[in-house]
Amino acid sequence: MGRLKKTISECATSKWGLAGISLVIPLFVISALSSGFDYDISNINKPILPVVALMMASGAIYLLVIFRLKVLVFSKSWAVWVIVIGLLARLSMFTSTPILEDDHYRYLWDGALTAHGLNPYAYSPKEVLQSVKHPDEPSDVPTELRELAAKSPITLSRINHSKLRTIYPPGAQGLFALAYWLTPFNITGWRAILLLLDIAAMVLLLILLRFEKISLSYVVIYWWNPLLIYETFCKCHFDLAVGVWLLLFIWALSRHKAILAAAMANWLQRAVRSARLICM
Repeated sequence: MGRLKKTISECATSKWGLAGISLVIPLFVISALSSGFDYDISNINKPILPVVALMMASGAIYLLVIFRLKVLVFSKSWAVWVIVIGLLARLSMFTSTPILEDDHYRYLWDGALTAHGLNPYAYSPKEVLQSVKHPDEPSDVPTELRELAAKSPITLSRINHSKLRTIYPPGAQGLFALAYWLTPFNITGWRAILLLLDIAAMVLLLILLRFEKISLSYVVIYWWNPLLIYETFCKCHFDLAVGVWLLLFIWALSRHKAILAAAMANWLQRAVRSARLICM
């Protein structure tokens, strides 16, 4: 443990270490400002310009790091620092309010339905909400759905395009359900799942880089990407889940594992097709 602390301390005082710290600080500030993006605050009163400026600053530092990767020798001490900075950047967003985003309400609702063994494709949020608001009117919405809606009426009322049924495929529904089991009607559980998927993606990238005999330092392009971190952990988009499967597909192809690659491709194709069919 003492050696690890010494390694981190040495990296933090290097130019690469300072670059990493400079990249993370704007993200912490954005997280602090995110409370100004609460659902009930009008857009004109939200601190949009400061967030844009901070993302540009973080992005500029990121680009400087990327342009200097060729001269970087990827040592064990540097690897530790890369991981620490990336984790800090992601954890900085765990307490943030999603900025100009409301898709996560759909994730929370779908996860609750799936976790309770209810079909998330059967009824639109609007249908369920109407049945709760007007319990005396005839409705085919099951009692279990109404009771679940009563546990978190705010989540249900804030779902965008509420007249539409969910478009997310079964694989995503499973992840939403897992998030619900971790923290019911709370986005923290979903962020924890995204973090695990993100770490898996980084590990797969390291494996692919090593297999192709490319410097492992290039994993920084992914792990320190402020836009990816912001979109995934602040806005809570689930695209990363598909990215992990795509990386598994590439890995299987690189190892000439045809059956596994075909399975990965089939899963991706089904996930995309099911979402399109639901939209139609």
